[in-house]
Amino acid sequence: MGLEIERKFLVDADPGAWPPSVRASRAWLLRQGYVTPPGSDPEVRVRHARPVDPRTAPHGDGDAGDAGEDEGETRQLTTKAATAAAPDGAVTRVEVEVDVDEAAFDELWGLTAGRRVEKVRIEFRTDDAAGRGTVFTVDHFRGDLRGLILAEVEFEDAAAARAFRPPAFLLTEVTDDRRYRNAELATLAAPPADPAAPPGDAAPPAPDGPTRFSAPHAGQGDSMGFQIGTDETLGDGLRRSAGDQLDGAVRALEERFEADPAKAIHDARKRIKKTRALLRLARPAVGRKVARRDNATLRTAAATLSAARDADVLVQTVDDLAERYVGRLPSATFEAVRHEFSGSGAPRPAPSVAEALDGIREVRAHVDTWPLDAAGRDELLAGEGIAYAAGRAQLPGPGDAPSAEELHEWRKRVKDLWYHGLLLRNAWAPVVESQAEEAHHLSEILGDDHDLFVLHERLVAGPVADPTADVDGLLELIDRRRAELLGEALVLGRRVYAESPKAHAKRLRRLVDVWQEDAAA
Repeated sequence: MGLEIERKFLVDADPGAWPPSVRASRAWLLRQGYVTPPGSDPEVRVRHARPVDPRTAPHGDGDAGDAGEDEGETRQLTTKAATAAAPDGAVTRVEVEVDVDEAAFDELWGLTAGRRVEKVRIEFRTDDAAGRGTVFTVDHFRGDLRGLILAEVEFEDAAAARAFRPPAFLLTEVTDDRRYRNAELATLAAPPADPAAPPGDAAPPAPDGPTRFSAPHAGQGDSMGFQIGTDETLGDGLRRSAGDQLDGAVRALEERFEADPAKAIHDARKRIKKTRALLRLARPAVGRKVARRDNATLRTAAATLSAARDADVLVQTVDDLAERYVGRLPSATFEAVRHEFSGSGAPRPAPSVAEALDGIREVRAHVDTWPLDAAGRDELLAGEGIAYAAGRAQLPGPGDAPSAEELHEWRKRVKDLWYHGLLLRNAWAPVVESQAEEAHHLSEILGDDHDLFVLHERLVAGPVADPTADVDGLLELIDRRRAELLGEALVLGRRVYAESPKAHAKRLRRLVDVWQEDAAA
């Protein structure tokens, strides 16, 4: 048993703002899920930690083998409980942590659906003028929380916590802001609004609780989230999940677009993607003609919402390169390219929300007519098998040099596997959902590669206005990063698609049969 005393801060994402005395020592890729809901006391969580190379850790792409032979993976069950009195300026909790084996972790992980975070944690040390050292950790969140960077500083006692004077690169303190507790973050679909941002940028407060991002997501705002319920038939669960996603997309665009267009569009587009993946799963049962019609309508609706997205992606990709390769090129190069793609004040095309809403509502009206009730198990799983076989067929082999277009097409099938796994997770969550999460990770790697390819093509196609920018040097960094990502994608892809399509389909059918028999009992 130990006493955890910590303060938490948002972090300046520009490494150039950090003093040279700050040194990274080690890093981990963390997956943690919460058995208890947000606000519980005590709080119970499980965590899987895998060491990664701190030199490449900000994006979580290091190799565990680079971390040192005496460092290994850990799986732990942790209970935290608030103390009776907490010192000003710090959160104080009693913490009990025990190691668990892989089987126990998998069982507990299955209880955390909808309450999970994935992040890369880097440990740093910095010394002040008197030589006193401070050790702190920085978490780079992934998935829906990508872009959020939090620092945690732990202290031996309350006096040290009160006396701590944060350096300039530790920005807004969020120690007392419940939205930034990991148990709360695990339920969000996007990072919370910065409490130091202007009032117009802040997320509206929830009616009866702390301020949080209000866009619904799996488990919040949907009746059951993006999954077939434990006691639902396959057909009923698919129909209800499709309706939930499309209803949520309509709510996002009707109710939240005016207050926060970017978040509303992000939520609506994500829901459209999920529904299109569901259609590919259900296509053999729905019928090819109907599936094509509704998929095309949703594809058009999503496209109308993407008017300004390309420029945003290019800017974010430049920022990611600047963070990863700090010191490799003058910061002025990254600033010049960023300025080139940020629009330079030019008006940006507005998305046609009304047109997108028309398309979403049109498909929503069709959902209740999809012929799913009479469809059998084989029909309803055939689409998953087709998507898995297509993804495995597109997996590059040793020595292959796939084009960017081929990798982009592969990513689409990988994302199908991810979404299909989420829908079918109740067949056996520790198995089905774990594979889905690895497919999600693979899709993010391939997505980063595609963004880099687009940036490369834009830089080659037209000159950057600032003649001092080292565009050739930046192109070399892009090629280097893409080569790294391809290597990681091939390693992970061989694991995700390790089974033959026949063996995969057979295993899934058996799991679904047991699940559906229990649901009918």
